[in-house]
Amino acid sequence: MWDATNVVFGVRHKKRFSFLDYAGQVLDSVIEMQEAGELPTGVVFQAVGWQKTIAQLKDAKGAITVDFNIDGIVLTVDPIRSRLPHEAAKRLFLALAAKVLPITGGEDRINRIGTMQKYEFNHQGSGEVVVAALTTLGSLGSAADVAIRLSFRTPTEDGLVQRDVNDWRNTIIQVWNRQAEETDPDLTRLDISIDYQTYFAPARQYAARLIEEHDRHFVNRLEALQSGGLAGLAGNQVAR
Repeated sequence: MWDATNVVFGVRHKKRFSFLDYAGQVLDSVIEMQEAGELPTGVVFQAVGWQKTIAQLKDAKGAITVDFNIDGIVLTVDPIRSRLPHEAAKRLFLALAAKVLPITGGEDRINRIGTMQKYEFNHQGSGEVVVAALTTLGSLGSAADVAIRLSFRTPTEDGLVQRDVNDWRNTIIQVWNRQAEETDPDLTRLDISIDYQTYFAPARQYAARLIEEHDRHFVNRLEALQSGGLAGLAGNQVAR
């Protein structure tokens, strides 16, 4: 498996504007979990932030960030700087969701769970690597600027067999070598993200098994892509 430079877990629910009344209680509850030793080893939130409808907690390095807002929870982890691997990040996310969703009133209206991993590789001629690995367009010349986004939608098992259940999964793959619109492409670096989302229609009651099942499918999808269709994109991972 490739080493991720960024891992994101998210759970979304129908908007609850009453979250703004409970934001302080949410932050207090997470800090109490931390003091009681209920978070994974090494997770210590020290900074609090507010951005309109978002309450945020960060560790001292900014390597672990959790956003609580009117429609869910998003956990962002730098696994290298935080020394928090995927499984530990998932345990943290499960603990946060179980504690916070009953407070905010979102637990009975879950409509999406998502996980994303980002990777950075060193290459000589990153654009040409992408063209060779993913297309048959190499004869057109040397590729420099690369930005590709692909989205693949499939129904879930329940969505296929259960009446009035329209659940589905979405795999979003992005590949690029330009860090911003106003910058030149970096021919020595390639960024890749794999974003995997499960949508629930109708919305579901929260349960840890929803995240566990989603994560199992996500890891299987990662393994298939990294050893299969995206294997040609791998290079030396960027040192950090």
